[in-house]
Amino acid sequence: MGSDSTLVNVSTVSHRQFDYVIVGGGTAGCVLANRLSEDPSISVLLVEAGKSHKDELFSKIPLTFGKLFKGQHDWNYETTPQAALDGRKLFWPRGKMLGGCSSINAMMYHHAAPQDFDQWATDAPGWSYATMRPYFRKSEKYTSNALHADINPSHRGTDGLWHTGYPPRPKVCDDVLESFKAVGVPYNPDFNTPAGTLGANHFPGFIDARGQRSSAATAYITPLLKKSRKNLRIVLQATTTRLLFSTDSAKVIGVELANTPSAGKPAGPERFVVFAGREVIVSAGAINTPQILKLSGLGPESELKRHGIPVIRDIPQLGYNLMDHIMSGAIPFRAVPKTSLDYLGTPLGSLIPLVRWLATGGGMLGALVGAGAAFVRSDDESLPYGSEASLGIATQDVASGPGAPDIEILWAPMAFIDHGFQPAPPGTEVISLAPTLLRPVSRGKVTLASSDPFSSPIMDANYFAEPNDMNVLIKAVRLSLRVARSDPLRRRLDFRPRSQDPNDVFWLGDSDPDTITDSEIREWIKSHCETLYHPVGTARMGSSPETSVVDPSLRVHGFENLRIVDASVFPHQISGHPTATVIAIAERMADVIKAQYFAKA
Repeated sequence: MGSDSTLVNVSTVSHRQFDYVIVGGGTAGCVLANRLSEDPSISVLLVEAGKSHKDELFSKIPLTFGKLFKGQHDWNYETTPQAALDGRKLFWPRGKMLGGCSSINAMMYHHAAPQDFDQWATDAPGWSYATMRPYFRKSEKYTSNALHADINPSHRGTDGLWHTGYPPRPKVCDDVLESFKAVGVPYNPDFNTPAGTLGANHFPGFIDARGQRSSAATAYITPLLKKSRKNLRIVLQATTTRLLFSTDSAKVIGVELANTPSAGKPAGPERFVVFAGREVIVSAGAINTPQILKLSGLGPESELKRHGIPVIRDIPQLGYNLMDHIMSGAIPFRAVPKTSLDYLGTPLGSLIPLVRWLATGGGMLGALVGAGAAFVRSDDESLPYGSEASLGIATQDVASGPGAPDIEILWAPMAFIDHGFQPAPPGTEVISLAPTLLRPVSRGKVTLASSDPFSSPIMDANYFAEPNDMNVLIKAVRLSLRVARSDPLRRRLDFRPRSQDPNDVFWLGDSDPDTITDSEIREWIKSHCETLYHPVGTARMGSSPETSVVDPSLRVHGFENLRIVDASVFPHQISGHPTATVIAIAERMADVIKAQYFAKA
């Protein structure tokens, strides 16, 4: 990496000053690096702990994202033993490469419910849906699709950098959608409009015309690498060990960096210092952002002292308010032959589709694992949540408003067991439904394991600490079982007498929704539930330093030149997939920052 190119070695920037130093080259960081460096008079440094996205094939192919899990591009985190799950630790993949999680996730493009953002605005004025909507559209370059001719193009962005569209899907996905409609879930022609997200449909994805993933890296960084934007520098494989402060601790003056440890190569003692003339912006995500700030002396005073870290500022809420979307575990249903995409999981079955994708970008390797979803409310009395075996579980309304969901049921035309690590049983095909809790009441936290910046922090998701969370998810499972036994999907599935072994892959899918008990569903969830990969909220935005970490301009309370821009600032969990929201936040903050310094000039 030459010193005059966009990608540079960490040693070449040591003791240099940039107007903006962005910590984290993930979803938000890529957007900010692009937008802030649009002004050639402004210098920007983007620091990423992982490698480039450019040559990683599995990141480009939509259906193969799971092959990046537990590899070099994954932070490979796990939670603490969860009390409500009989001590299970849950795997939490997080992107460790340019583009962050937008480079390794399942690519669902979703705005969530408009009322979610109106709820945000009650805590942090200026974050309503009316404010966010223009930035959803600004970021998007939507490509129309004949299969979705009912999309109103006035609701979609066409001039943005981030490509979206509807990828190919197998026929069974249409049958799943029809079965959701059959049980009373309405069809929603477009999840991403002011009308809201309630209803069922196939998912749009962030995918380009070549059938490749369009991540924050490919959309916002790759074009700059081709042009070599001279005022932007990107340092890869550099871990931010701490922020640097002025002698009176009134402002942030820069960051300290080290080479990221790699396989078989521990971190060395050498440190590199980079200075920020205007701002340091931390965009390291809901896990790493609180860790970096705490290592720097910001956070709960008692926690910092416990690890021998000098306290710069007591910020009691930093690392708290952790929220995640938890799914019951994708429910496998045995499918009749030639129904699912499970054949793509074998070397022989994937060979011809891979050749086709490489040549044309077409075929089913360009499909989404989460092909579609139904967004519903657990208090919707028109939906078949009950049965003779159910005790009529009561749930509280914790949605952001009457038009917002608290349940999502994803469908996948293949097995997705244990994050995709476990294939369908030999000789079988699988259709999966994944009931998901969208509005958890339980709150967790991220704390330090030590003062070592190369040690993983402690992540306690605190799943199901509040009974309402489990009750909502039980209802979501019941609805899923009803959908699977409704035509036309029922004709695609092979139901058999339920095994006596609850650990059998098809035990829940074969269960009769009229006879399975709430207790049986609860125990299955405890043994099989997994994250849907959406931790947020650990540096929540708000007006009060007592209840939040950043103000509505996303500046850390008490600092004029330190901002956080990533999913950690969510004050409440949104009722959907967060990537589009994080990109819209970053787009908006780029405008806010530009306007602030333009006014000062």
